[in-house]
Amino acid sequence: MKKSVIAVLFLFLGAGLADSSLAQPDRIVKKFLVSDDRAFKLEFEIDAGKVSFLKGTSNNIEIRMHIPEKEFDHRIEFNERRNSLFFKLDKIDWMNKDASDLQANIEVVLPNTVEMKIYGEVKAGRAEFLLGALAISEFELTVWAGEVSLDFDRPNRVKMKNFVLNTKIGQTRLRHMGNANFEFADINSGIGELDIDFDGGELDNASATIDLDIGETSVFLSDEIGVKLSVNKFLFLSNVHVPDSFIKTGRFLLSENYDTAERTMQLKITSGIGELRVRVR
Repeated sequence: MKKSVIAVLFLFLGAGLADSSLAQPDRIVKKFLVSDDRAFKLEFEIDAGKVSFLKGTSNNIEIRMHIPEKEFDHRIEFNERRNSLFFKLDKIDWMNKDASDLQANIEVVLPNTVEMKIYGEVKAGRAEFLLGALAISEFELTVWAGEVSLDFDRPNRVKMKNFVLNTKIGQTRLRHMGNANFEFADINSGIGELDIDFDGGELDNASATIDLDIGETSVFLSDEIGVKLSVNKFLFLSNVHVPDSFIKTGRFLLSENYDTAERTMQLKITSGIGELRVRVR
């Protein structure tokens, strides 16, 4: 286990030092037509590299891979009957110290009119999601070491039952989570920086938990939603800042508009070793 974690960290840290001239990438493009009469399931596993998810303009899903020759194995499987797609990018030699091995880039263009369930894992690298105005009913992602950037810049068009994100080591930035239209969100970060804003107007009677073990957490709440907040901290090693406008009621802190807001959210935050800042804007 320790060797695997060390290998993941080494590859992630080496990404910024890579010289793309050391390996010539292969370009792989696959496009599939997705049925819109039932939910589409997307699953992926990526060993190392950068992956970007973008909104498309049709019912097609398209995968574009730029991968160094002989450094990765890849697999793309589309099942028309099940309306599902699975793709995987395997690092051939995790212990290879040549930093150029990380020059894998993947773009996924998502169908724009189909209900989707997305499940994925990234071992090392960077994951970017631009998910505005799509129809995502399930989202689960695990990142072992790296950076996650996710933005619902426009409202999600269906109710999302679960949003689950687990970043073991690294930086996580979530934007416009108020547009995600989730019922329940579970956001967990082991070691690193966690930055979340709940801007957007789609949350209603939602529930979210945020958990950071070691590092800095910043949470921005919209002043248009009533929030019932609970904070658990790790003894004196947690430095917690909550707006003075919140009203303490038993073990909860209520935003000043909680009783009058048309939309509400319950938010539970567990802060480990580090600093937690909650702001309203």
